[in-house]
Amino acid sequence: MKNEIEEHDVVFENMVFPISEEKSASYIHNRYSMGKLDGRILSVNKFEIMYLIMKHRVVMQNGEIPDQKELFLKLMTPDDIPMMKVYHDLKNGGGRITVSGNILYLTGKKEKSTQRKRIMPIRENHRISFKDLVEMDHTIIASVDDDGDITYYKIEIAHMKGDNSFQWTEYEFSELGNRGVTGISDVPAWIGDVIGDIRILSEQEKPILESGKSEDTPTKVFYHLIRNGFIVKTGFKYGCNFRAYEGSVDDHAQFLVHVMTGDVEWYEISRAVRVAASVRKKMVFASIHEKNVETVEIKRVKNIRNI
Repeated sequence: MKNEIEEHDVVFENMVFPISEEKSASYIHNRYSMGKLDGRILSVNKFEIMYLIMKHRVVMQNGEIPDQKELFLKLMTPDDIPMMKVYHDLKNGGGRITVSGNILYLTGKKEKSTQRKRIMPIRENHRISFKDLVEMDHTIIASVDDDGDITYYKIEIAHMKGDNSFQWTEYEFSELGNRGVTGISDVPAWIGDVIGDIRILSEQEKPILESGKSEDTPTKVFYHLIRNGFIVKTGFKYGCNFRAYEGSVDDHAQFLVHVMTGDVEWYEISRAVRVAASVRKKMVFASIHEKNVETVEIKRVKNIRNI
């Protein structure tokens, strides 16, 4: 690193780095799709300069910052660590990466700028709300664990529609605490738990059959799914609130649905997504957003360049 700018140097703020192996600034700019080229000088951001140094494409000369560690400590904040890890991972795959706040935008070599992918790097213990998930529609989360491994997830608003219809009529049943008890044939066959000739209703099923109304968030989600054509059963065995069937309960449920009522750490979401994938189901998170029930699907992505 030096202070005076010469031809074919890379510049970050007031720091100047000679290019190794007698390569040109234009070569670095084109080869790595980075920086802003002004004549024979390439200006870069802090993630780009760290990448070039770690790839030995530029050199550090004697000065006040003698090595990679000292430069890293000078340039980076704790929040930059997952950003840098993901930047390096994406850059090694090629394409242009634009940094904007806590977001990385990836444009493939053969893609137009309108096709760029929006990527948000986070740590494994990052806390997130349902409002955050809704606002992250079409965002790719890059989760960096404390071993430095990166897992990518795609977030999309789920416009869920099933094939079933439900007639909202008055049903009679007896109350047993917060649950309901009725005859085996007095309600639709998919509702409740059958024991002998009686059917026991859950805390979500009872108010829906009683009035078609709901108060708490899980029951509102339950009601929303039924109104949109799904048969809804408990998701307890999968560690979530519900499993939702587009068609018959004789088939496998297509969705697992977890109701969010507060902030969670990302590893909790990661765990749910992995469980759903292991049983070949889609993982959906649901809650109230702006007075309406919203549903968000999250899935693991092995190769974000194929999205």
